[in-house]
Amino acid sequence: MRKLLHLSLLALLLSGCQSFTPSSTPITGNNLKAAKAHTAKLNQFNRWKALGKIKITVDDQPHSASFEWQQFKDNYAINFFGPFGYGSSWLRRTSKGVTLESPEHPIQWAPTPEQLLQQTVGWQAPINELQYWIKGQPAPAAIIDKVTTTPEGAYSALTQQGWDIQLSRHQQYGELSLPHKLIASRQGLSVLIIIKQWERK
Repeated sequence: MRKLLHLSLLALLLSGCQSFTPSSTPITGNNLKAAKAHTAKLNQFNRWKALGKIKITVDDQPHSASFEWQQFKDNYAINFFGPFGYGSSWLRRTSKGVTLESPEHPIQWAPTPEQLLQQTVGWQAPINELQYWIKGQPAPAAIIDKVTTTPEGAYSALTQQGWDIQLSRHQQYGELSLPHKLIASRQGLSVLIIIKQWERK
């Protein structure tokens, strides 16, 4: 069970994440202008720390933990602790590759996130989208299939790479409107993330 939890967690964080289908509303006019301005601000918000809780549901079995996510442009260090971690687990990405470390497993390494996911869970999926989704931004390298925004330009729902993502309870952090809650799902796997605190690094 503990191995399943760690593999499920890794799959979620490397592949990005109750079923939700947002309406396919094109962004035009003032909404387009507001969305572009909001995205430009989010692009500059690339060194940050987020504290919160995550609940993963696999085959109707929910598992929860707390997390501390530190993002440094394209690199990250994510610490998971609490009930399903039985201590602390780390997922790190640097220019030298990606590692997964936990008390009951040796450090696992791969040169790329794709390879680490393949050797750990045996399949591949889109990589690194979640570092954008968690702050309410579409992943720039992936096609946006569906999207809705608030009148202020913040993204409230989107579909990318087969994932349905709902972003809600946006809060102001300086000039940014950042989500407090993320719900995402694909193929029987769902994740709920509550962000309790944002901090610019």
